[in-house]
Amino acid sequence: IAVDLCQEKPLTNKMLRAVGVPVPAGGIAPSADEAWNIAQAVGLPVVVKPSEGHQGKGVSVHLTMEADVRNAFQIALQQNRGDVLVERFIQGRDHRLLVINGKLAAAARRDPPAVIGDGQYTIAELVEILNQDPRRRPGHSSSLTRIVLDDAVDLTLSQQGMTRESVPDEGQAVKLRTNSNLSTGGTAVDMTDDVHPRNARLAELAAQILALDVAGIDILCHDISRPLAEQDGAIVEVNAAPGLRMHLHPAEGTPRDVGQPIVEMLYPDDSPARIPIIAVTGTNGKTTVTRLISHMVETAHKVVGMTCTDGIYINSELVRKGDSAGPKSAETVLLHPYVEVAVLETARGGILREGLAFDECLVGVVTNVTSDHLGLGGIDTVEEIARVKQVVVEAVEREGAAVLNADDPLVAEMAAATDARVVYFSHDPHNHIVQAHLADNGWCVFVQDNAIVMATGEAQVDLVELDRVPFTLGGKIDFQVANALAAVGAAWAAGLNPAMIGRALTTFQTDTRMVPGRFNVQEINGVELLLDYGHNPAALKALGEAVQVMELRRTIMVITLPGDRRDEDIVASTRATLPYVDAYVLYDSLDLRGRRQDEIPLMMRAALPENIPAQLTRSPRDGILKGWQSAQPGDRLIIILDEVDEALEIIQGIASGTMDAECATPLAADDLDVRPRERVSFPVLSGKRSEA
Repeated sequence: IAVDLCQEKPLTNKMLRAVGVPVPAGGIAPSADEAWNIAQAVGLPVVVKPSEGHQGKGVSVHLTMEADVRNAFQIALQQNRGDVLVERFIQGRDHRLLVINGKLAAAARRDPPAVIGDGQYTIAELVEILNQDPRRRPGHSSSLTRIVLDDAVDLTLSQQGMTRESVPDEGQAVKLRTNSNLSTGGTAVDMTDDVHPRNARLAELAAQILALDVAGIDILCHDISRPLAEQDGAIVEVNAAPGLRMHLHPAEGTPRDVGQPIVEMLYPDDSPARIPIIAVTGTNGKTTVTRLISHMVETAHKVVGMTCTDGIYINSELVRKGDSAGPKSAETVLLHPYVEVAVLETARGGILREGLAFDECLVGVVTNVTSDHLGLGGIDTVEEIARVKQVVVEAVEREGAAVLNADDPLVAEMAAATDARVVYFSHDPHNHIVQAHLADNGWCVFVQDNAIVMATGEAQVDLVELDRVPFTLGGKIDFQVANALAAVGAAWAAGLNPAMIGRALTTFQTDTRMVPGRFNVQEINGVELLLDYGHNPAALKALGEAVQVMELRRTIMVITLPGDRRDEDIVASTRATLPYVDAYVLYDSLDLRGRRQDEIPLMMRAALPENIPAQLTRSPRDGILKGWQSAQPGDRLIIILDEVDEALEIIQGIASGTMDAECATPLAADDLDVRPRERVSFPVLSGKRSEA
């Protein structure tokens, strides 16, 4: 808007005149006749120029004759093809004052192009000789611009009784143009140290009125070291994109480094040069914690760029679908110009393949470390997994914070890997690590009297009661409480207002919109449907603890496990579900990850006791529909997802009734298939995947 205002010269003058800035009288001329009328009204001599324009193109000054005004009107009209501005001519020399960030940075006197006669050469020849100066080049790439002979030059020469073919006397100065712009061949003399303080303030006021961070203020006056009011001087133009050449490379005087204040304005010393990065890693809970932190930051009205296993999100909008917990996806967020805070789920696989997408992060979160992905990428022990996750802690900048789980010894000891602040979180306020950290004036987040508490060694803030945090079921679901604690620690360490953190906790929902496939609970036709992504023993055990604090129901589980896990991990994960599942539907993943068809479902079925009903299907779709057919009103159907989007489509079809009747209606109890499954042989566990 400010740039457009400066292009509208009459409007610029009106705004400046309204606050007492001296500007020349004038008006808009739609015709040559009106131009002459305005010239007579404001008093001769006058200036004629396009109402919109730049670089002094089409400008004619010091016009005293009607013919000159009419000719100047045509020149300005050709340049703009719009309205023409006629103003009273202000006597004096042309000065450019450069204002940067509200302060005068430099000033220069601009002299119009001219030649000095020698009694031999014509004016055109003298111009050609002048253009041979190596400093003069076409355009704006050098300190001076070549002089071009055009209609404006012819008009100026005619005012002096000359033409291009005239031969000036020796020593005679011949002015080629009436305007002094460098872009039309003018020269500059530095005047920065000579500007009167009142004139500097007027220039700064003009830039402020037009809301310009960088402005070139053109002033006509006899002596820039005297106040304009004493010499009938005026501001004749404000430029939104002023050239810097006259200040950097004046023909005379001291060069001024005007680039430095522009850079300092754009990048102040006390402002961050990078956006805050919050990186989240761990075995379980990463996606939920990442999404919860993002929700907290968005509640504080920041534009968040988020990556997670579901995709890349910019300002809550999905811009790329698919597993995006690696460094390439993080780079997409970090390169986005709108993002103010980056919240990045940081998975083991990406770290092992390519490292991190960043050299430092403001906050690094480690949720927990448990047995998962063992036997992959050269990682064979939980301790080795912890070492991979610790990379995020090591990347935390010195002024940042590492948010660590005090209830997990492998995570808690990562504090030794950073010089940054450590924020511990724990279910237990009496945890010995928490108590020792508080005694050392450290930061901790924990649960006390069923409320989330943020504490330092000196103070304690009761943030929110867990009864108001719906996704924790009033604090009964331990793994969701841990997720909340981790997110609170991260948001607190990132500097968010506790009020915003608390509000975000009360408005976050673990539904298919906010956290698809992560403990989503809904009811369809009397069947409680629970969707989750857990696929390792710790996650499935935590899921069972959550289910057991919910309403008691007959529970059917539809489940598969990733084929790239070790045999013993698949068996352990299957058996972790036994305390809370009454019947199973075992299906095969779309991506077998090197396994044979049916190998994983058969292995899982063999790990179950003989008296537990189990059915086998070959795809996620068949598994979900078989589970739905096996459920009756009052049951709980748990679906462990393989492909989240496909599963959600199927469930949406069931909920909306678009599935065929056989699939959309739970069967009666008499129709349930509860026959014991056939036993299959199970290989001896060896720490590697079965070859059978």
